[in-house]
Amino acid sequence: IKQFTRHRVQSSHLRCNCLVFMAQTAEKKILLLGCGLVVPPLVQYLNKHGFLLTIATRTPSKADSILATLERPENVSVVKFDIEQKDALAELDGLTQKADIVLSLLPYLFHVKAAEIAIKHKVHFCTASYVSSEMEALDQQAKDAGIILLNEIGVDPGLDHMSAMKVIDAAHAKGGKVVSFTSLCGGLPAPAANDNPWGYKLSWSPRGVLLASKNSAKYLEHNKVVDVVGEDLFAAKNVRTETVEPIGKLEWYLNRDSTSYQKIYSIPESSTCIRGTYRYIGWCKLLKGIADLDLTSLNPIEVGGLTILEAAKKILGTESDPRTVIAKKLNIPLDDEIIHKLEWIGLFSTKITVPKTVNTALDVLGYLCADKLVYTENEKDMILMKHTFEIEYGSKSESITSTMIDYGQQDLPNGNSSMARTVSLPLAIAVRKILIGEINLTGIQRPVIPELYNPILEEMA
Repeated sequence: IKQFTRHRVQSSHLRCNCLVFMAQTAEKKILLLGCGLVVPPLVQYLNKHGFLLTIATRTPSKADSILATLERPENVSVVKFDIEQKDALAELDGLTQKADIVLSLLPYLFHVKAAEIAIKHKVHFCTASYVSSEMEALDQQAKDAGIILLNEIGVDPGLDHMSAMKVIDAAHAKGGKVVSFTSLCGGLPAPAANDNPWGYKLSWSPRGVLLASKNSAKYLEHNKVVDVVGEDLFAAKNVRTETVEPIGKLEWYLNRDSTSYQKIYSIPESSTCIRGTYRYIGWCKLLKGIADLDLTSLNPIEVGGLTILEAAKKILGTESDPRTVIAKKLNIPLDDEIIHKLEWIGLFSTKITVPKTVNTALDVLGYLCADKLVYTENEKDMILMKHTFEIEYGSKSESITSTMIDYGQQDLPNGNSSMARTVSLPLAIAVRKILIGEINLTGIQRPVIPELYNPILEEMA
């Protein structure tokens, strides 16, 4: 009887704690900006943990399929919001002041404005995107407001930081010096789903993919700093290949400013520091051609309502067959694979009309990519990440290779892509830990310190 009574008391106490916890989380309000391809696992996780969530998106219907998978759909509201509209910032101000934390999955161009509004209302702010210089400048303001601006909490950047820092910190703790560090990551179709001429399918925004192709890069190799301008990012001299088992031969291109990670990762001793992005063979040559043709331009151009072929001619500044113009501009034959790939994507189509809302060359191409570079039912994507470390311990040295290959779960009921899970779950975990008080940092933060990477890696595992 005593054991039974004690058990009932303990069980009642646990139920009370559980109810108190659920009440606390239910009081916490989250504002999510954007409802793109990586959002479902994040919403499912935060809903499972009892938080109130508002999804602000320019296409509210995108949330319908997510709501159908939730345990507590009544805890989620969806509002129409377009960051590019005239009164968007005033609307965002109103939404932010009702929240305890803001998650921005908007295009990176809009993060700083959203963060400034979050600081104004002393509301925490998180995003999976890189820290820009403009975002970095908000550090002291965020500290003064007592809030965290957590950035780079996705997969790349995010899980790459965390898994790398765990090895680096362990090496330093043993007195080692990390003299060389290379980190490569890529989101790709799983080999069985790699069946289109581009060797790529979209697991995130087509606009984001194309915008990323315009980045400049900088890296350190054998104590020499090398700068690469944006238009040369995909030049053959800057693209490297390697074989990764069991995937096979891949190519990779440089990922932004790698030299900054000497400071971020606390490895000033390194003579080589390189970060890159994996792709299947042929992607870089294609993207170099697209960039040289100015098909990723963000300059406004009136193409809405035209056929794609008419829009292509206008973008290329010709009335002639665009194939001929492209061959001449790129100095390639008419039967070159670049022209075949552009034809496959639909760039010369007379049957497709450009939407009225599309007004840049980049968005014309993005519109075509969104239609053709898609996963069919049950097709899996893949995240491939590989770190290579050379570590010296006095007269001794060791090489460490850390590889992650993760496949999507699209073949399961309500299964999510690998890209969606690896981007949004680190973010979701961090948000929960901020809101329940397990993370109490302020100012600009990346997940490169044990207080952040240990609990997030533990739960991700």
